[in-house]
Amino acid sequence: MRLFIFEFVSSGYLLNQPLPTSLTAEGELMLRCLLNDALEMQWHDKIEICTLRDHRLPALTYPIKVYTAHSTNEARAHWQTALLWADNVLVVAPETEDVLATFSQSVLEAKKGLLGCSPNAIRLTTSKRQTALLLAKHQLPTIPTYQPRQAFPDNSTGWIIKPDTGAGCEHTFFCQERANIRQYLPRVPNPIIQPYIQGDAASLTLLTDGISCRLAAVNKQGIQWDDKQKLYLSHVTVNALYPFASRFQPLLDCLCSAITGLWGWIGIDVIITETGYAIIEINPRLTTSYAGLGKSLQANPLFLLLQLSQTKDVLNTPLAHNPVLLGI
Repeated sequence: MRLFIFEFVSSGYLLNQPLPTSLTAEGELMLRCLLNDALEMQWHDKIEICTLRDHRLPALTYPIKVYTAHSTNEARAHWQTALLWADNVLVVAPETEDVLATFSQSVLEAKKGLLGCSPNAIRLTTSKRQTALLLAKHQLPTIPTYQPRQAFPDNSTGWIIKPDTGAGCEHTFFCQERANIRQYLPRVPNPIIQPYIQGDAASLTLLTDGISCRLAAVNKQGIQWDDKQKLYLSHVTVNALYPFASRFQPLLDCLCSAITGLWGWIGIDVIITETGYAIIEINPRLTTSYAGLGKSLQANPLFLLLQLSQTKDVLNTPLAHNPVLLGI
C-alpha cells in the first residue's frame, strides 16, 4: 500500500511567505509523529510512504520518499506526482480559506482513498458560528456566538474575539470589558464574539466511521494570553481529563447524524464547567493532540485509522487512557 502523508504548512505551499511560527511547530510535530507511526506499524514492510517538504525546513531523515519544493509551483507539481503515486492520502491542513476541503476534494477526484472527512463536512464545520447553530438544533450545549453588528448582553467574565473560520488560537483575543471589544475587531478577520466561560479548556479526540463515534481522549489544553491579550496554546495534556468522558455521551450519540461526512480522527474543542460542558468548535481533521495519542492509548493511532477503512470493529478496540504532556 502506498501512503501519501501531506502536511500543508511544511509542504512548500507557503514558499511565497514566511512560515508561521506556531502553525509550523504544530505541523512539524504532527508530521513526524505520523511518519513514526507509519514506520512502526507491524506490517510496515508492506507500506510505502511519501511526503512533501519545504526546503527551508530541516531535511527529513526517514526511509521514505520526500519531494522537496523550492517554489510554490514546484510544490503543486509534487502534489500531483504524489497523488498519482498514492493509494491512500492523509491530509493535515487548516480548514481556513478552504485549504483542507480543496485538497480533500482533489484526493476524491483522483479516485484515491481519503483518510479523513468529506469536503462537505469540512466546509460545514469551518464556520464556528454555523456549527454552533447546527449543534444547538440538536439540543447540544454550545457557546452563544455573535457577529459584531449584533446586540449582545453583558458578561462579567469577559469576552473572546476570534475569526469565524480561524484555526487554533490564531487572531484570538480576550477582552474583559464589553466597551473595549471594538478595538480588537480590526485585528481579527471575519470576527465573531463569544462570552468567556470559566472552566477547563479541553479537546476531545474522536475516531468515527461516519455512523458511530469512539471517544479516545479528553485532553486538557493550556490556553493562556500574552500582554496584548492574544491567546496561545502553551501545552496539551492528552487524556488528562478522561474521567469526564461520560459527560459527552449525548454528543457522541448524535454527532454523525447532525453532521454527515465525518470520518477518521477528528477533534472537538470544549469548555468543561462544574456542571457540564459547552462546545466551542469541531475540527474535522487531526489535531495537535495526535502527537501524544499513541503513548496515551498504548496503540498506534495511524494503524487504527487505516484499519477503520477496512472494518468498523476497530471502534471497539481496547484502549488505555494514560495522561501524556505535550509542550507546544
